[in-house]
Amino acid sequence: MKRIPKPLLGSAEFEQFVERGGSKVTPATIFRLALLLPELREKFASVQAPGFSKAPAQFEFLARVVDAVAQDSYRDLSYAAIGEAAFALLYLARDVDIIPDCVEDIGYLDDAAVAAAVIARNAAEFAKFAPHADYDFAAIGPAAA
Repeated sequence: MKRIPKPLLGSAEFEQFVERGGSKVTPATIFRLALLLPELREKFASVQAPGFSKAPAQFEFLARVVDAVAQDSYRDLSYAAIGEAAFALLYLARDVDIIPDCVEDIGYLDDAAVAAAVIARNAAEFAKFAPHADYDFAAIGPAAA
């Protein structure tokens, strides 16, 4: 069996990576990303990573965040939360990332860790948004099993 590397989730460097990535997202990026969501949603189910069983549902939730912002149907999220949600989706869409997606068993580990970090970092705001998106945040949030 292959040895699975410990994710950096929770490390200062990883938190800075997510924060920096989110801070670079512009409103124009969010609108372009919203147009790509139908195609990107097809990829969510393939995101299987050890220790991140909630990743497909977390990506769907983050897509709903971006959709709501792009459609201007929800305005009570900070720009940091919006930017990080978009960053997680953009990271998943990348052809090149920390662990290439084609690596068997662990290819989506980094993508899933980014999504989990974004969910955890913005849990309070996302929990308030979830009813608007008709989503059970408790099932995907950081305290969920």
